[in-house]
Amino acid sequence: MTSQSSLTRVRLNGLDHLRFLVIVGVVILHASMTFMAYAPEWWYVVDPPGSLAYTLLVLAIDVPIMPILFFLSGYFAWASLVRRGPGPFLRGKALRIGAPWVIGSLLLAPPTAYLALASRGLGDGLVAFWSGPFWGPWYQQSVYWFLGVLFLLFVLTSLVARVPGVWAWLERDVDACSTASRRRRYARLGGFWVITALLFFLVHRRVPLDAWRNWGYILVVQPNRIGLYVAYYVLGLGAGRGRWLHREWLRDERAWPGLPTWSLLAVVAMLGYLANRVVIPAAARDDVVVQAVTALLFSGTVFTWLMLSLAFARVFLEQWGPRLRRLSSASYWIYFFHPVVLYPTLMGLRALPWLPRIVAWLIGIAVSVAVPWLIAEAVAAVRHRVGRPA
Repeated sequence: MTSQSSLTRVRLNGLDHLRFLVIVGVVILHASMTFMAYAPEWWYVVDPPGSLAYTLLVLAIDVPIMPILFFLSGYFAWASLVRRGPGPFLRGKALRIGAPWVIGSLLLAPPTAYLALASRGLGDGLVAFWSGPFWGPWYQQSVYWFLGVLFLLFVLTSLVARVPGVWAWLERDVDACSTASRRRRYARLGGFWVITALLFFLVHRRVPLDAWRNWGYILVVQPNRIGLYVAYYVLGLGAGRGRWLHREWLRDERAWPGLPTWSLLAVVAMLGYLANRVVIPAAARDDVVVQAVTALLFSGTVFTWLMLSLAFARVFLEQWGPRLRRLSSASYWIYFFHPVVLYPTLMGLRALPWLPRIVAWLIGIAVSVAVPWLIAEAVAAVRHRVGRPA
């Protein structure tokens, strides 16, 4: 019999490294939007006329990247919850996620949003924008919307864990869950795909595909996707509890999920979704059949790329422990600070018309990963020095 507390002492390096790669994917996504054709009008820095290649790259990365990040957040949250208990868990998340969400939304999002005007030679100055238009149609939370949604999920997780009897259930041995046949696992995960597709479809009947909404200046979300984010966070909680994934990685057996199978399925799903976005005109997007097909393809792409990512982490990333550990430890810093590095960098590189776009794109990505990593290293060095006994 193995309790949850003993199970969560073992950390899977592959998932730490996967989180780092996913966040680098977020940086790549945001850098690519500057060079895409038909970039959103509100995007911070654009370099017209844009390229269809970057547009396809944006569409491809944008679909699975955040659900995978929510899954990993749920996975790591479960270990922290069991190890610390509901109260300390929530206090820790308030400091690490809640406070940075408020700081990022109030102090870093406004100047980031102002770049959408400044980079086009518009606007009456940052102060005037910050005190006026930002709180109207320009309101947003930049990348910090993710922290707001995640913190709300952490609050709900802590509250549910306080319900009488729930904690004993959480600590219960889960060997029966981890020994379920693979056929049964696939059936359950197939049901999960259908449920997430249905959630997407029901919202898409009322909300345009890529629309953002401001919910009372507290949360800024894409309504079509919020159901998937919650579902993948919950799936991550289940994986962290040991229902699947964790225990199997610790056993010497054939890897599951299988990399070749999910590579093929992920590519097919992604090609189907890209074809859907490119071929179907905007005027047909309100058709119920089109919306149903879009929902199935979107949720199928997210699901297959999650499974492919987990298979890749199991087969390759788990073996890279010492090599990627220092980079992986800076993942949060990269996510938090990359907007204030990336967009000004790309804006500055526009002044060099002789510089090939792909070089500017690569420079923006490299700088946006390197600078936050250096900040994380400096903070870690200071903490080490302060904590060292005299």
